[in-house]
Formats: sequence, C-alpha cells, structure tokens
Amino acid sequence: MLESGCGTRLVPPKPTMIRIVEPVHSESPKPRSRTAKERHKCHLCTKSFVALRDLRTHLLKHQGHKPFHCHLCPATFLARGYLADHLQSHSRTKRWKCDDCPRSFLRPAQLARHKERSHSNVS
Repeated sequence: MLESGCGTRLVPPKPTMIRIVEPVHSESPKPRSRTAKERHKCHLCTKSFVALRDLRTHLLKHQGHKPFHCHLCPATFLARGYLADHLQSHSRTKRWKCDDCPRSFLRPAQLARHKERSHSNVS
C-alpha cells in the first residue's frame, strides 16, 4: 500500500490499468490517422464512404446490379431502403403534412422542397 501526503492509503494501479491509461494520458501526440472517408474510396469514381457496406452497395451501381424488385411494378433498386421508399408511392398514404397549407407528401424530401419553394417567405 502507498500513502498520500494526507495519510490516505492508496491502492497501487494494476499493470493492466497502466497499459490502458498511459496512451490516453501520454504527453506525446498520437499520429494522425486517416479519416474514415479516406479508408473506403471507390476505385471507379471519386466517391468515398465512411462505412465499407456503403462502398459495397455503391460498387453494385457501377455494375448495373439492382437486386431489389418492386412486386407491384417493374421498378428495381440498388438498396432495400430505396425499395421501401418506393413502396410508399404505391400506398398513396401521404404522411408528411405541410404546417403552412393543406398539402401532404409521400416523402420528407418532397415536403422540404415544397416548403422551400412555396413557403420560404412565411415566418
């Protein structure tokens, strides 16, 4: 046991704690790592991605591969999320309502565009 200047007994740190704490509190700066976007670059165009799965999905685009098919029309999509967005167009349920007028929209991006074009001067 160690004692502090005020008489309190201190428990010495475990060796594993020293290994964990030292790099965090060391005086020397850590070498700068590449950003996440720099790690996942497309070799066919200039796009880069934070997540590897997004790069893989993007590469399918270059191959013309669209594995997700709408069961209600001939539309095909690159990603499941794009198909899910498309399926809302078949439901005719317009969930995104404008606060400034009676119009409603299938997608939030459509509502945002409407507000920008129609109500940008409304306070």
